[in-house]
Amino acid sequence: MADTAISKGLVVISFKAGADLSSSQFLGVKMDTTEGQVILMTGATDNFIGVLQNKPESGQEAAVAIAGVSKIEMGESSRPRGALMTCTASATFEQVDAAGEMCTGHLVATASSGEVGSMLITHYTAHASDA
Repeated sequence: MADTAISKGLVVISFKAGADLSSSQFLGVKMDTTEGQVILMTGATDNFIGVLQNKPESGQEAAVAIAGVSKIEMGESSRPRGALMTCTASATFEQVDAAGEMCTGHLVATASSGEVGSMLITHYTAHASDA
């Protein structure tokens, strides 16, 4: 891990991209099995680390937002502001709908599937009452 930057409330930490993430800006990432590297989330129960802010190729610096309000790529139709969010199998974001899913944040700005919204990043596992 290299630099940490705080800009407009967004906390960003640098990791290495454990795969080609050049088309993955604003998607959810998790830690790779290789120390210091991140890869895309593969489902709602993965251990979310943050939101990718840049477009790194494998081995390049990956800027990951771990706190604050980040842009996100929506994976389902628009949801209400404040909705609890999680990641899809393709690392886009959708509303939490089951206990045990990793809650990645609260939706701040809505968008349709495939569009960019924004989310206040959080990190916790959803309970039955959250779904």
